[in-house]
Amino acid sequence: MLPAGSLAYRRIDNTETAKFSRLDDWVHRQIIVPTTARTHPMLCNSDRILTTHVGSLPRNAALSDMLIRQEAGEAIDAAELSRHIESATASVIDKQVKAGVDIGNDGEQSRVGFQTYVPRCMCGFGGESKRPPARDQVEFPSYARQTAARFPHSARVANAPAALAAVEYVDSAPIRQDAERLRKWGARFPETFMTAPSPGIVATTMLNQHYESH
Repeated sequence: MLPAGSLAYRRIDNTETAKFSRLDDWVHRQIIVPTTARTHPMLCNSDRILTTHVGSLPRNAALSDMLIRQEAGEAIDAAELSRHIESATASVIDKQVKAGVDIGNDGEQSRVGFQTYVPRCMCGFGGESKRPPARDQVEFPSYARQTAARFPHSARVANAPAALAAVEYVDSAPIRQDAERLRKWGARFPETFMTAPSPGIVATTMLNQHYESH
């Protein structure tokens, strides 16, 4: 069975222990982000509806270009990429605060894609998934051409890496870095959150070419 290539994220704020753990039995360890041990209840307000968002926010052109080129296998200056991610995270958090968002996040600025970033932390992926085209693109080819023209330089979605070998965690550093970056810049929010792709969306985007079933 294809292991769940996903992480479960608990709410993070400046007084809560944040745990990141696998949703299956393939990896048993937990990654603990150092915080104080005291836990706060979920943020609530009886006077108005609290605001948040889905998680992913637009990246600037320079950062998007670097992430896409890195995903394509090009050599990228790691220090420069880190500076771009740091700056973009600070900027996107500032915009959320100014817009009145109560429960904010890092806008996934370090990720090339919501679910296709997992090879940063996991081994077993490679090649191409060769996903079949979406039905609306088949039935409306003009729409497919229009979409391709709008996004000529984009991340790998239709041809994302596939599961070619056993999928396992090999590096927790990117997760820790994302969490610490959010902790640094997200202190202006009453509460923060981090996102993670479900096993289902990983399995349907990064297709199984290794396990007998999934």
